[in-house]
Amino acid sequence: MIDDISSARPIAAIEFRDDGRYEVTCPKGHKSVTILQQQKFEVLFDIGAYAIVDGYYREAVSSFTSSLERFYEFFVKAVLLNKGIGE
Repeated sequence: MIDDISSARPIAAIEFRDDGRYEVTCPKGHKSVTILQQQKFEVLFDIGAYAIVDGYYREAVSSFTSSLERFYEFFVKAVLLNKGIGE
């Protein structure tokens, strides 16, 4: 894109991944890797909030429920790690 930045308009739509690692290749062959640092429950909560804004209430409830479940999972892992207990 540096060669012709004025006409570069790559947009990528990628499915949500559990590992938070996203790899994209632009039309000119440049590869880019993006890693989300947000926890799963944070991403799911954001998706639920956007669903409400867009008027998809059933999807919002589903996303918020999934977010809560992931938060419980995160909390339990954090407490176990803090207590020195392995998985």
